[in-house]
Amino acid sequence: MSENTDAREYVAIPADPEHPQSSSRNGQENDAEETNLLGHGAISFWAGVAVASGDIIGSGIFASPGVVLSLTRSVGLSLVVWLIGGLLSVVGLMCIIELSVASPSAGGLFTYLQMAFGDRVAFSWQWVNFVTIVPGTLAALAITFGCYLSGFLPGGEGTFEKPNWQVKIIAIVAIFIVTIINCGAPGTGTKLAQVFTTITLCGCFFVFLLGILSVATGNGNPQYEVNFDADTIFADIDWSHVGPALITALWAYSGWADIAAMSEEVVDAKNNLPKLGGLALSVITTAYVVMNVAYLAV
Repeated sequence: MSENTDAREYVAIPADPEHPQSSSRNGQENDAEETNLLGHGAISFWAGVAVASGDIIGSGIFASPGVVLSLTRSVGLSLVVWLIGGLLSVVGLMCIIELSVASPSAGGLFTYLQMAFGDRVAFSWQWVNFVTIVPGTLAALAITFGCYLSGFLPGGEGTFEKPNWQVKIIAIVAIFIVTIINCGAPGTGTKLAQVFTTITLCGCFFVFLLGILSVATGNGNPQYEVNFDADTIFADIDWSHVGPALITALWAYSGWADIAAMSEEVVDAKNNLPKLGGLALSVITTAYVVMNVAYLAV
């Protein structure tokens, strides 16, 4: 560096003598506005629970139970698979939250893969995640949502395997609307997550309540007593398909890794992130198990 550069002097702009605190206040206001726009510390504990639950729970619980049961061919083993899926998700969540608390970053897994394995591995994972994993997951969830919603429309006979034009249009519109809303202010997406999580959990509770009423009134599944009989609940197990069944169940739990990206947005993330993540997965695991019991009762 040259001597002229070293000798360069910088003159500070004097503050307004009549309002000596104006400069500092303006700086604080600008910092606060920037923090608000970025969403740092903008998510409270219960809002974080809603967002975390919304990242995990979705249409998968309405599409996966039948697949898990058909693969295991056992009511008891299918319920065990759902419990194992929940426990594995909790273990993975606690690991990713430990990284999030130690090194908060909105980049989530990308940041931690970059720190551990370098840019190439992190970029490769992010590219596959962006091009394949996330779009495929969103498409599957949207198609499932469209299948159920199209049932209320005339001619709505589309299935997940063969979705008709109504199902596809509903799926496209749903993804478009959710994308537009989440592109808005940080608080908008959080409020939307709270609404959708509440609706989904109410739907799970409704199915569970319907199952209880069906059994209580004698109008439930005639095979209910056989399915949950001590001698038959673990009968006819197909162990060769336990792996695919567990993968199917884990797909319904997918989304827990995205909670790591909340580490910069949650208030007091060091204390709240493990609590809200554990609470969200506990509620979801319980909901999934009771939903499967209700499916077998209706």
